[in-house]
Amino acid sequence: METDFIDEVGIDEDGKLYLHPHSQSFPLIYREGVEVHWNPAKKHLHSPIPRIWSYPDWFSHIMSTAGSLRLSDDTKWANISPEQRSSMEEWYKSKFLTS
Repeated sequence: METDFIDEVGIDEDGKLYLHPHSQSFPLIYREGVEVHWNPAKKHLHSPIPRIWSYPDWFSHIMSTAGSLRLSDDTKWANISPEQRSSMEEWYKSKFLTS
């Protein structure tokens, strides 16, 4: 599985969390049956509008489902509160940056 960096993490106008990969696409991710979807027009993965899970919960779920995505120093954050971003980055560090 080829690693790809995330260009942007954000919450769209409908309230869905999205992750915009730099180059990969995930048109068949819906087959996983885990409520993670690919928007071909916007070229990003997205959650449903959160009902029970928080945005950080959805972030970890999308990252775990996609498997090949990584944050970088260049990742942009859109409509994400500092608390949400911190929680997402802490989860990321615990999964991908520990030895």
